Amino acid sequence: MSSKPQHVVMTFPDPLSSPGGGPIGCLSIARALHDLGVDVTLVPVSRTSDLHVDDLPISIRSSLPSRVHYLLDGLGILKSVRSTCAARTTAAVLSWSHEGAFLPGFLRRRGISFGMIAAFPDYRLFKRRRTELRWVKGLADHWFRKRPLQRADVVFALSTFTAGQLTEVMGVDPRCIRKTYWGVPPLFLEIPRRRRPTVSRILFFGAFTEGKGVTDLLGALAQVREQGETAWELRMAGWGDEDGLRQAASELGIIEQVKFLGRLSHEELLPVLEWADLAILPSRAESFGLAIAEAQAAGLPVVSCRTGAVPEIVEDGLTGWLVEPGDSQAIASALLAAMRGPKQAFDMGMAGRERVANRFTWRATAEAMAEGLLEPAPPPIAA
Repeated sequence: MSSKPQHVVMTFPDPLSSPGGGPIGCLSIARALHDLGVDVTLVPVSRTSDLHVDDLPISIRSSLPSRVHYLLDGLGILKSVRSTCAARTTAAVLSWSHEGAFLPGFLRRRGISFGMIAAFPDYRLFKRRRTELRWVKGLADHWFRKRPLQRADVVFALSTFTAGQLTEVMGVDPRCIRKTYWGVPPLFLEIPRRRRPTVSRILFFGAFTEGKGVTDLLGALAQVREQGETAWELRMAGWGDEDGLRQAASELGIIEQVKFLGRLSHEELLPVLEWADLAILPSRAESFGLAIAEAQAAGLPVVSCRTGAVPEIVEDGLTGWLVEPGDSQAIASALLAAMRGPKQAFDMGMAGRERVANRFTWRATAEAMAEGLLEPAPPPIAA
């Protein structure tokens, strides 16, 4: 890398204030790239004005969403990226999804590297989804999902699982794929962990959706109660259909033991992680599983599912329990094992913390992306 900071533009398909792992990942990668000496400009699809992030000199130049359809947000992104590249020498552009659909040709003509982050939980399930107009779905999937990935100079896969899907489902040249795990902020590793005589404080954090297995975990806890383990409390931090979950918990007879905390920032989540004895995060699909890695970094044993990239994050029987997706009975069995073996559960949590500390850091993520993006770009194509 030259002594003069190289400039990288990162595009993102949503406001950076949106909930979920995507905005966290985007901002974390931007900060880590900045720490490596890379000059970063963020271009999210958002109605907010230009901002700075945590006093870091990372400029945010928002691109307005399309008035027609979200898949056309890329036209505004192209305009913003073109303006940014005209104002200063840009080495690379890194996109996340459909917002980068109109960039490959423009960037190739100027010899600017184009990278994509492949963060979709399960590309095979996405491809199989049913819609009324199948031919429209096929055309849209090809142009806005497959084509940007196939035309990228480098594609960063969050896991071995996702790397395989990129080749098998999305038709990406395997030579362009780099497996690049995400990281966990050090503050999670600093959460105090104390051995307690029981495992009774259970935590879920994330989106309240079927894909995250929220109804599966409620059903499992109802079975745990039926098995005689009644001295527990579940705290749920997140966003989505809270009313629906309250109704489901009520119908299962466990509503008095479930507490909803709303959407929490990282700082607000820390004391909740310290409170907990165990995290239950039974996602049905994951390209990485940021919340799962964060829970392990906090020293919590994890109950999750044997799906997607999760087995790359959780070592079954060593740092947590993995069950088949959607299997409430198996989730209940794992919870009972934790509750009836508190020493084993605590040791699993400590093993998970050590593993995350050694394997998943944002600095390592940024180093891999800087290397992939800032290699010599293809020569410009003459107009």
